[in-house]
Parts: sequence; C-alpha cells; structure tokens
Amino acid sequence: MDSKQVVFYHGLQHWFGRLFAETLARAGHTVFATMRDPQGKNAKNAADLLALARRNRLPIFTLECDVTSDASVELAVRSAIAQAGRIDVAITTPGMGSWSAEAVSHPASPARSSDTNFMGCVRLNRAVLPHASSPEGLA
Repeated sequence: MDSKQVVFYHGLQHWFGRLFAETLARAGHTVFATMRDPQGKNAKNAADLLALARRNRLPIFTLECDVTSDASVELAVRSAIAQAGRIDVAITTPGMGSWSAEAVSHPASPARSSDTNFMGCVRLNRAVLPHASSPEGLA
C-alpha cells in the first residue's frame, strides 16, 4: 500500500470523524475508519463513507471496532496491519456522553462513559503501539 501515513481512526460514527477521515485521505494518507457496529446501527455512516471513497478514489477502509472490547480492538488493529503492513498514526475520538438528568444520575452511566472514553483510548494505544512505525506518530 503506497501512502504517506497509515492512519487508524476510531470514532467515525459522527460527522466530525467522517470529515477528518476524508481530509486525511485527500491528503494522500490511508485511513482505516473504525466504528462500533458498521453493519447495524452505523451502517449508513459506513456505507456513505465507503461510497465517498469509491467516488473519489480515496484510500479509506472501514473496520468494526468497539473500544470497550479488547478482542474487538485487537481484531481491528490486526486487520489494518494485515492490509497495510503498518499503522503510523492512531486517533480515537469515542466521545460517549449523556447529558440528561436521568443518564447522569444512573449509577452505571459514569462507569460506562469512562470505559468508552478513557479505557477505550488505552485499549487502542496498547493494541497499536507494538506495531507502530514510530511512537511519536501516535496521537
């Protein structure tokens, strides 16, 4: 795969993630756009991103990655490396948040949010670091 950088990006289910992935790909970087449940609740986002990539011949690939699961993160990282041979940059923007009074007061809400937003980043970095071409490239 001929590319400036191979980017593993998690958090593509939101408009900002899609814009970020598109910008990176247009700059010549290969982007592995990952999200939870790309065949289910995020199917439209994944399909739209892949259609954009096809139309514009952009090096964007989608992978399933649930940052709350070690196994899912490991599988996504292995899949990206199998296809590209390396990962140069890892970006994660899981951004789970609930701001309603009910969600904030629910006892499991802070733990679920922390597992996604903090531990998800830790899981992703632990999975990617052993394969990274240079540690300073990881974000």
